[in-house]
Amino acid sequence: MKNKKSHLGFIAALSFVFVLTGCANVPKKNTISERAKIIAGELLGKREPWISEHLGQPTFKRLDGNAQLWQYKTNECILNIFIYEDIEGGQRRVLHFDASDFSGKSVERVICLNSI
Repeated sequence: MKNKKSHLGFIAALSFVFVLTGCANVPKKNTISERAKIIAGELLGKREPWISEHLGQPTFKRLDGNAQLWQYKTNECILNIFIYEDIEGGQRRVLHFDASDFSGKSVERVICLNSI
């Protein structure tokens, strides 16, 4: 009986090690605290390639004349980035962005920006 108990204990300990090893290999989701936060002043004036590099592709894009709307949706909010063409340089740049919840109520822009 004693040999059977120690055998069961060994199997339990070995199972525990396998469980811990399996958890160690699960990739973690990239959280806000693990990546660089973007501040509002950093986004304003940026061109399209910078936005794509830092935020990825938007959920929705719309072109209205010389202006573009890039919209990003997360579980927490909707971020609208307004990109306008420079009159002098002809390059598009971010001149404004806003954030709202799904009912349309404004939310903190920087928090929404960094939830993407």
